[in-house]
Amino acid sequence: MQNGTIQARFQQFHMDNPDVFETLERLAAEWFSAGMRKLGVKMLWETMRWERSKLAAPGTFALNDAYTSRYARELVNRHPEWAPYIELRELRAA
Repeated sequence: MQNGTIQARFQQFHMDNPDVFETLERLAAEWFSAGMRKLGVKMLWETMRWERSKLAAPGTFALNDAYTSRYARELVNRHPEWAPYIELRELRAA
């Protein structure tokens, strides 16, 4: 079992892996630059998982799906202009 709240684990992961947010941000920017609007961060998450897994040694790269909602909020915080297009659901856990 992991220690701490999901938010605490997310914050640690986010600090330890800044490239994860950078990749999500790049993918979102590409999406919006292509004229697309509604964006599910889970789609970006799976795209990133696919891209990065191709480059990693088997079993060495992991993404916790529970963090997608936190990253969605981070995208909106850093890019408020994207807020109308990224759905934020209520957080169920602290």
